[in-house]
Amino acid sequence: MSAILKELHTKKHTQLGVLYESELKAQLRLGVVAKGSVPPFSNFNDQTLYAGAVPSGKYLTATYQKYHKTIQKQLDRDTKARTMKVLATDGSYKTARRLYRINGQPVFQLVVTTTNE
Repeated sequence: MSAILKELHTKKHTQLGVLYESELKAQLRLGVVAKGSVPPFSNFNDQTLYAGAVPSGKYLTATYQKYHKTIQKQLDRDTKARTMKVLATDGSYKTARRLYRINGQPVFQLVVTTTNE
């Protein structure tokens, strides 16, 4: 997600740069500004001018989790309202060992997956 946002931010920066350059060219043609008196459009990561910061994955995760806390009751209601035809449940010990570790120890003993077909 963060890579997609970075791409979109970079695209927007490029569009703004093209617009800036075309406006500058028009102003030079009209004699509104003198050549060399206006600085070039800044780089994407220039903290003093454009500052094209992109949200990190941690920021997006925190935002996503906070948003879901606000709509949790609605999500629960929607889930309960769904009909069930075939409920398939599977438990995996191997996935749990690979999923997440703290100080080399697995956090989860078992991962249970339930699917409504």
